[in-house]
Amino acid sequence: NALLPAGLRQKDQTNKTATGTFDREGLLKYLEKEAMEYKDRDDIVPFTGEKKGVSGFLLGVECYT
Repeated sequence: NALLPAGLRQKDQTNKTATGTFDREGLLKYLEKEAMEYKDRDDIVPFTGEKKGVSGFLLGVECYT
């Protein structure tokens, strides 16, 4: 039947058994701990807040929209 998803059209060909229960809270704690321990990279060019380029319009030139 073409209306069924591919996972339901095919038979299960895996022989692997379940590895255990899923602990969502444990996974979230582990990921948060890893993120806190990971060292951020330093910026090559420090942020100064300076804006460069044209500010949206050119003086003396009319813009038609």
